[in-house]
Amino acid sequence: MSLASITRWHVVISGFTQTESRWHGMVKLWREMHARSTAAEDVVSLRTWDSEWDALAEHIFLVQQNQGDRIAIGIYCYSWGCSGAMALARCLDARGIPVMQMVCSDPIYRSPLMCFAWLAMVNWKRLVVPPNVRRVQWFYQKMNLPQSQGWVAADDTRTIIEKGVELIRTHQYCDDSKQFHDACHAAAEGLWSA
Repeated sequence: MSLASITRWHVVISGFTQTESRWHGMVKLWREMHARSTAAEDVVSLRTWDSEWDALAEHIFLVQQNQGDRIAIGIYCYSWGCSGAMALARCLDARGIPVMQMVCSDPIYRSPLMCFAWLAMVNWKRLVVPPNVRRVQWFYQKMNLPQSQGWVAADDTRTIIEKGVELIRTHQYCDDSKQFHDACHAAAEGLWSA
């Protein structure tokens, strides 16, 4: 039996207080993306913000090496999940794998040390997008804390960071935004039609 190559890998990453056992905006997004993906060549994965990113990157790398074909990757994230997305992108970069699309809702900096978790509440540090990420779309809010500190590209000749779109809602509901979900679906459609 011949297996179809995996050509597109979509990773949906939830925020700090979100788990896979509760219904929230990121689980809804994952479910919608899974329903739209009907091809055997697609993987749509739901992860929490604190997943083992190196293990996932190694898994994607091994699948790609085994099948001999490149995999187009899209990452869709919220809150601390956006810091997780940067970690995953760095792990993929170490393996020479690009991320074609990244769509983020109210991205929050997360210190690797839990004793500095409070840094998410201050406008202290922007997230650094690794050079293997091709395009970033992002949404932010100004209604409450935590709120996004913004982005900077590690290499702005390789990464396009779109102008941020303000959401009129609190941080806790940014993952439910129709604008954010629509942007994620459009980015995924771009990978599906590629």
